[in-house]
Amino acid sequence: MGRVKISSRQSLLDVAIQQSGSILVAFELAVKNSLSITDDLIPCESISLVGVNNADIKAYYEAKNIVPATALTTDDQLIIAELEGISYWAINVDFVVQ
Repeated sequence: MGRVKISSRQSLLDVAIQQSGSILVAFELAVKNSLSITDDLIPCESISLVGVNNADIKAYYEAKNIVPATALTTDDQLIIAELEGISYWAINVDFVVQ
């Protein structure tokens, strides 16, 4: 099936959609490469690929030269950690009902 080199900020879901056309393949990629679905991938390393699930989507990504990279940056994580307000609170965690 081949291998693919990981780009900066790519997750396993990004690689799955880019290389196979479906995020469902992320589970197969995780098993084949002894990874967790949520593991942070290391840029410039390569992982083994599995088969193509949706050739049309894969062809679209190749034709448009799309390389998805949706992992959060350190800055993103800091911003999320600072979010406040009722929309971000969890009951009995940081919002106590009395």
